[in-house]
Amino acid sequence: MSRNRYVRDYRLVENIDARGRIKTTYEYIGKAYYYVLSPEAARRGARRALICCAAGWLGGLGEGGWRKAFWLFGAAGLLWVPAVVFGLKEPPAASVDGGTDAKPSAGEALLAMVRKPSAVMLTLGFGMCMYGSKAFFTWMPAFFQKSFPSLSPAAAAFHAVFWFYCGAFAGISCASRVTDRLAGGRPGVRM
Repeated sequence: MSRNRYVRDYRLVENIDARGRIKTTYEYIGKAYYYVLSPEAARRGARRALICCAAGWLGGLGEGGWRKAFWLFGAAGLLWVPAVVFGLKEPPAASVDGGTDAKPSAGEALLAMVRKPSAVMLTLGFGMCMYGSKAFFTWMPAFFQKSFPSLSPAAAAFHAVFWFYCGAFAGISCASRVTDRLAGGRPGVRM
C-alpha cells in the first residue's frame, strides 16, 4: 500500500515495508508537472500509443489498408515465435519425492482434458463466443452500412461493437448473480 502526497514541488510517497514500518521517499517534480508516471509505466504507455498510431495509420491508408496492418502485425507475431520457442526454457518441475515428473504425452493430455466435462464445456463455450464475436465484428458494420446508408463506416463499426459489448456485460452480470444463487452447495451448477 502506498500513499502519494504533494508538497509544493515535491511528491512524497509513503510505503509500508515488510516489517510494517512506513518508508517515505520523495521526488522533485517541479512546478509544471501535475502527474508523474514511473519510467516503466511511461514506456508501456509509449509502446501502446505507438502501436495504436501505427495500426490507425495502416488502417487509414484506404482500400486494403487493413491488409497491410494484418500482414505487418502478423509477420511480427510470426517473427516472435522462434524467440519464444527457443528462448523460453521451462525448468523441470520437482515432484513430491524430489525427482522430476515425466512429461505427459500430447495424447494423455488431450484425454485428460476430454474426460473433464468442465473443460469440454468451457472449450465449446469459448469457441462459440469467439465465433459469434468475430462474426459481429466483421459482418455487423457492413450490415449496418447497407441498412442505414447515412452511417459512416466508423459509426457503423462503433454501433456494432459497442452494443454487442453492452449486451454481453449485462448478460454476464445477470447470469453471474443467478448462478451464484443457484450454486449454493452445488458448484457444478456454474457450468
